[in-house]
Amino acid sequence: MNVLAKDGSMKIQVGANDGETITIDLKKIDSDTLGLNGFNVNGKGTITNKLQR
Repeated sequence: MNVLAKDGSMKIQVGANDGETITIDLKKIDSDTLGLNGFNVNGKGTITNKLQR
């Protein structure tokens, strides 16, 4: 299931009566929207900003 694969909304019943709802806007969240293109977690990447001492 790709819950945040695209923009959308979710309506939630918040009261005891019909129509007492709130709508939550959901935005797409993936590596592109987070700016994580090329992010590597397998330990085999290269360091491009080494600390200078």
